[in-house]
Amino acid sequence: MKPKSFGNVIWSSLMSSSSGYAVFLSLIIGVVSWTSTPDSYTVAFKLLCIAIIFFAFLFLVALVAAWQLYVKLENDPRLTPPKVIHARKPSKAHPTGFALLLLNPTPIFSYQSLASIYYVEDGVEHFAALGKVVNIQQDEKIQVLLIKDCDIEDRLPDILKNSKDVLSKLIVKTSVPVFLFEGAE
Repeated sequence: MKPKSFGNVIWSSLMSSSSGYAVFLSLIIGVVSWTSTPDSYTVAFKLLCIAIIFFAFLFLVALVAAWQLYVKLENDPRLTPPKVIHARKPSKAHPTGFALLLLNPTPIFSYQSLASIYYVEDGVEHFAALGKVVNIQQDEKIQVLLIKDCDIEDRLPDILKNSKDVLSKLIVKTSVPVFLFEGAE
């Protein structure tokens, strides 16, 4: 599905069924304001009233479209890291790894991409390990193989025991700290 631009969202909001009623209502208000204003008012004033109603309507449509876009983006899975739902020792097919994490489905990872694993302690995220995506399952869950231990060694037994408390404190991100590639912090 192709992402919509803000202009396309406004247009689809304008074309929605509720907007049709609003267009009809604004036309009626425009005609009533034209006919109900005293004859002493100029045509320019009457047109100004209609223009104000028209632009107020457009502003309302843009406001509704912006709200719909905000609500949609607020629930976008690409903006929140996936949760670790299970951990285990990797199979013999992955001799370089020391743990395999199973993540909730998310569109932010692709096969063989790198991932960084953080551990949250006292509200601070600590870089703990480097991983790579080794499989995206049929049910779209993601398998991340941990390949470099940076500070996860002490927590590894609890992770492999699937301690809910420890797994809930793991955050898996698509960004990788640059110091891993530079060789210095």
